This record gives sequence, structure tokens and C-alpha cells, in this order.
Amino acid sequence: MSVIEAHPIRRQLRFFWERYSKAILIGAFAIISIDIAELILPVLLRDTVDSFNGINGVMAHRRSLIKGLSAVIFLQVFGRYLWRVALSKSAMLAGAEFRKDFSKKSFMISVPRMEEKKVGDLMTLATSDVENMRFALGPGVIALIDSCFYCISLPIAMYWIAPALVWKVLLPVCAIPFVVLFLQGKIALQSKRVQEQIGRLGTLTQEMISGVRIIKTYGLEKKITQKLNQESHSLNEKQVSITQTQARLGPSMEFFLSTSIVLLFASSSGFSVGTLVAMQRYLQKLLWPLSAIAMAVVYFQKAKSSGQEFFSYVDEPDVEETSTGLTMKPFQKGVPVLEARNLSFAYPNGKPVLKNVSFQIFEGEWVGISGMVGSGKSTLLQLLLKFYPVAPGQLFINGTDITEMKSDEVRQYFSPVMQDPYLFQGTLLENLNTSGEMPDEMHPLSWTMQVSGMHEEEFMHRLDQKLGERGAGLSGGQKQRVGIARAIRKKTPILLLDDPLSSVDIVTAEHVLEQMTREIRKLSRTVIFVSHHEEHLRYCDRVVKI
Repeated sequence: MSVIEAHPIRRQLRFFWERYSKAILIGAFAIISIDIAELILPVLLRDTVDSFNGINGVMAHRRSLIKGLSAVIFLQVFGRYLWRVALSKSAMLAGAEFRKDFSKKSFMISVPRMEEKKVGDLMTLATSDVENMRFALGPGVIALIDSCFYCISLPIAMYWIAPALVWKVLLPVCAIPFVVLFLQGKIALQSKRVQEQIGRLGTLTQEMISGVRIIKTYGLEKKITQKLNQESHSLNEKQVSITQTQARLGPSMEFFLSTSIVLLFASSSGFSVGTLVAMQRYLQKLLWPLSAIAMAVVYFQKAKSSGQEFFSYVDEPDVEETSTGLTMKPFQKGVPVLEARNLSFAYPNGKPVLKNVSFQIFEGEWVGISGMVGSGKSTLLQLLLKFYPVAPGQLFINGTDITEMKSDEVRQYFSPVMQDPYLFQGTLLENLNTSGEMPDEMHPLSWTMQVSGMHEEEFMHRLDQKLGERGAGLSGGQKQRVGIARAIRKKTPILLLDDPLSSVDIVTAEHVLEQMTREIRKLSRTVIFVSHHEEHLRYCDRVVKI
């Protein structure tokens, strides 16, 4: 663990200060102004109560009290609005920044490393963990500023009113910080366990939703429900445990505070009633800062646990290298667009998938890739997209070793169509425009749909229709044709087709392949076509077996 990871709270506070220092100062000023106003009120009460010992001056003191109360109320209303706008809003903006960092990092981590992570854990990072850090920077910072000022100013004010009483009544209260320190370790450990359990429950829930058809088909509802209930019960136990620990803070502080009040009245001999009222008010005000300390401890302990997980993720060293200001090199005459030289590859902790594969593909060629199931056809396309690393000197793009190219530099050459195209929630037209590149006047949307087999009567009236998760509402064959159209609309020189018509009926597949052969060849785009169907590969210029 790095030094930064070892101090996640320090990093969060530094992040907060660097971006929102002005708002923090405004909020702190507002909080302290409110606290100063509330320190004045017991003094007004003392003078007013003592004035009742005589007749003269009672009305004058009442008028002073009313004026003082009005000033305090006005300052409280304005000040509380001000610190909420300054600090709470800044904390929300900081939470948005954390989520932005999470999203940015998620696209930088390499595919193999990303596949090792559980969906539930990642969802916890983006939601629960970020919320814990946001609460520490919002309510946590507010409570910390408020409690620190009060813990310093209240004893001074009490000493100013009754120096002889202050040490007796404050003695029991001094035990409260030790109680807080004793419980904060338990809260930190329990917070970590809660976050881990939330991650496990999130992963299970995601699997349940994604695999609902399999669960129903095999009658696994009872088994999955039982497992989900067990994980939910475990989460409930952990949340109850941390709640019980947090609940000990309040009663402990109230006990010591009540003891101080008892000592106050036990030592009241020689002091005026107004002084005792003022001291009692100050003691009661001590309950809030001491409660605020406990609150801040809870917030910061949760933020520490969440911050360790969050920053270990955003500091993940396994990232893809990217470039800025990309410009695609023009293809060199006589140089293969793609070349493999004794290409071999094995997944981590797995047997070799590709072994000594060699081929050359030139611009404008249609090359089919065939082989047995598990021979590495789809893996080859993953390697071309640089989703997995290869050894130097084995794979070349436009004459350049792929290991010498950045990830986004490699992918600007390709438009891939996978066997199960991923469609985003949104309209069909939005999915077709995923690449952000619109075709020119010679190749409008209607041309793209025609080439990919998206028949007008089948799709045109559905362009503005909202799709569900992963394209729910479309059949497997329709999704594949949308995937083909999306790839065609991205202006890249090479199409990677991974069995793109496996879910389409024979007649439609033949029609799509004829359209693509006729239209795509006019554009001189290179095509690599992986398929299990020999009849599909006959549209290629040649076939490479692996």
C-alpha cells in the first residue's frame, strides 16, 4: 500500500481544499458566526434572570433579551443557509468528481484486469463508497468545524462566568473523548465489513437479474432466493452491529453530561440563579459538539474504509496507454495492413489458445478465419484490438509492431462486430450513432440499414423507440444486424466480423452478405470474417485456418 493509500482521509481533505477552498472558508466563517451568536445567549439569560431579584431594570433587560434573541435568530437563519450552500453543495460536487475519476479509470484499466473485478464491488465503489466520502466532506467537515470551535470556546465562556465551577463540572465531560477513541476502531472495522458485504450482495443481484431466464428455465428460483436472503441477512447483521456500536456513543455522552449537571447544582452555593442557568445552558450546548465529534468520527471512519478501496482502484497501475491528437497513418503500398508472425497466445493460468499463427492481409482484402471450436478465432480479434497483450514481433498493423502502438491508436483502425453485440439503453438511432460519426451524403442512414439487412418495414418505424437493457426488445438476429450497421457507420479502414450473422436465418444472412460484398468492396475496406459457417466464408477472397 502506497503512502497516499494509507491516508485516504488526508487525501480526500486535500482534494476538497484544493478545489473548493473558497467555499470551505465561507462555510467555516458562517458556522463560527452562528456559534459566537449562540455563546452570547446564555450571558443575556444570566443578566435577565438576575434582574428579577429587583424591580428596576426588568423591562430594560427584557428588551435587551428580545433584541439579542432577534439578532441570534437572524444570524442563525442566514448563517445556516450560507454554510449549507457553501459546504454541502461543494461536497456534492466533490462526489461528482469522485464518480468522474471512477468512470475515467474504468476505461483506462486493461481488459484482463477489469475482468478480474466483480460487478458488485465496482457498483459499491461508484455508489456507497463515494457517498461515504461525500458525507465525510459535507456533514463530517461541518460537524468537525462546529465541534472544534465549541470545544474551545465553551470552556472559556464558562470560565469567564464562573471560574470556580468550571473545573468541577467539566471533569466528567473529559471522559467522552476516550469513549469515542475506544469505539472508533470498532466502527472502522465494521464499516469495512459492511462495504464488502454490500459488494457481494450487489454481485449476486446482478447475476440474478442477468441470468433470470436460466434461473426460470432450470427452476433455480428457490435456491437463488435462499442465497440472496442469506446474503441480505448477513448484511443486516453487519449493519445492526455497526448501528449498535454507534448507539453507544450517544448514551455515553449523555451520561457524563448529566453527571456534570448534577455536579453543577451540587456546587451551586454562593452563585446567583442567573449564573447557574447560564452554566447549565453552556453544559447543554456541550452535548452538540461532543455529539458532533462522534458523528464526525463515524463519517470519517466510513470514509476511511471506503477511501482505501476507492483510491486503490483509481491508483490501479495496470492501465492502457493512450495517445492524444491521434492521426491515422496512411497505408503503405505493398505493406500488409495486418500481419501475424508465429503468433502465440495463452490466457493467464490457461493453456495456449493460439500457436504459431502466421498470415498477411492487404488493403481491401476479405479474409475469412476458420477453425475448430476453441481454436482462438475470437481471441485473435481481441488481440488485434489490443484487449490482451502479445509478445513483441508477433503482430503488426500497417507495418508497425502492435506493442509499439497505444491502445486507442490501434483501435482507430477497426470497427468490430461481436457475436453478441452490446446495445445501450436508449433509442435504436442512438445505438446506430454510437461511434459519433455520421456517413456522408453518398452513404446516408438508409444506405447503412440496407447494407446491414435492417429492412425498412422492420426497423424504420422503431428508430426512435427506446430499447431496454442490452437491447431488450430486439431479437438476437436484429441485434446482430444493428451491430453490423453500427460498425459500418464508423469510418475505419478495417471491419472485424466475429460470426456476425450466427443468429440470423439463412435467407436473411445470404441477403446481408451479398449486400455487404457489393457495397463494402466499393469502399476498399478490409474485412476479417470469423465464422463457423463455411457458406458465409465463400464471400471472402481467401480463408486462413487456425
